[in-house]
Amino acid sequence: MKKSHATAFIIIAALLGFVFGRLDVFNFDDSFGYKRGEYRLPQSSIIQESSPNGIFTAEIIMDEGSQAYFFAIQKNCGSKLIIDADLAPSVGYHHPGFKLSWNERNDKVYITVDHDFGDTNIEYVFDVEKQILSRIDKTHNKL
Repeated sequence: MKKSHATAFIIIAALLGFVFGRLDVFNFDDSFGYKRGEYRLPQSSIIQESSPNGIFTAEIIMDEGSQAYFFAIQKNCGSKLIIDADLAPSVGYHHPGFKLSWNERNDKVYITVDHDFGDTNIEYVFDVEKQILSRIDKTHNKL
């Protein structure tokens, strides 16, 4: 009987040690679980264009570290929405050029990316109401 009590005591102690050890790691160790660290949004503004009615501002921003380009849209009295999409090829003869234009109803932004001296521009449309960015395929209307 004493041997079974000792075995049970060891098993319970090991389980309690494991449970409290995991809780301790979860509360105090940054490497366990998700903990938001320092994060910076892309800061370099390449181009901005306000909607004709003045409610929205569309913008192309660049992350200096990765040289990645992002589309951002902001309601003038609201927060900024940044779309994580690969807008321009990262390799080219020059940095890409961007053009932003709005339709008359202020609900779509057209983005033109010149990444190879105007030969084959890439075009996108962002639907403000649906919050969807789509690439425009000139031969088949839309992807």
